[in-house]
Amino acid sequence: MSATCSLARWACLWWWPPWEPRRCCCSPCPRGPLSQPWPLWGGHLLSAAIGVTCARWISDPLLAGPLAVGLAISAMYLCRCLHPPGGASALTAVWGGPAVAQLGYAFLLTPLALNLTVIFVSALALNNLLPQRHYPASWRRQTRRGSNAQRRVLEKALKQMDTYVDVSVEELERICTLARQAQERLFGSAVCADVMTREVITANYDTPVSKVWEWMVQHRIRSVPVVEPKG
Repeated sequence: MSATCSLARWACLWWWPPWEPRRCCCSPCPRGPLSQPWPLWGGHLLSAAIGVTCARWISDPLLAGPLAVGLAISAMYLCRCLHPPGGASALTAVWGGPAVAQLGYAFLLTPLALNLTVIFVSALALNNLLPQRHYPASWRRQTRRGSNAQRRVLEKALKQMDTYVDVSVEELERICTLARQAQERLFGSAVCADVMTREVITANYDTPVSKVWEWMVQHRIRSVPVVEPKG
């Protein structure tokens, strides 16, 4: 019975809530800012350290858990290592039970750091063996698709947004390039002369509104320009 309980505690330590969300971030989304090495490692280790500290100094788990998650999110944001599953590491350090409590700060090394190593190595292997995938994003050779001015505009727009967007400037440049190419395919070599109205219906200052409305209904137009009478 004792051996069974020890094995169960060991298994719980290795298979805990952040495992699946973390794997889902790094493997399917290798280019996302939240999936890069610094958010992965920094987010989890920092959050777990905060969780262990809260568990040690606050005896009530119902108070220590939410406080640890809130502090972890704030710390990750300030340290630029925001990683959503990191909040689960902070919560696990508080609510993980006696097995986690006995580890103390050693929880950061085993199982957390070892699990992070497994996830990181598997993400490296999966994303760098498949075509058109690279991880981490900093290892990819940067090919400039847009101008420096466009890049500065996109960077400024991201900074001005009052929220965190899990998209890189390179991905935004790629989106702009694809949208521009789609627009070119849609319009091709068309010029204004191809779409302009050649016989423009106009009204004078003294043209009755009822007459203008009649023209709009008859010709299916939304506006009629008013011009000055000649002479």
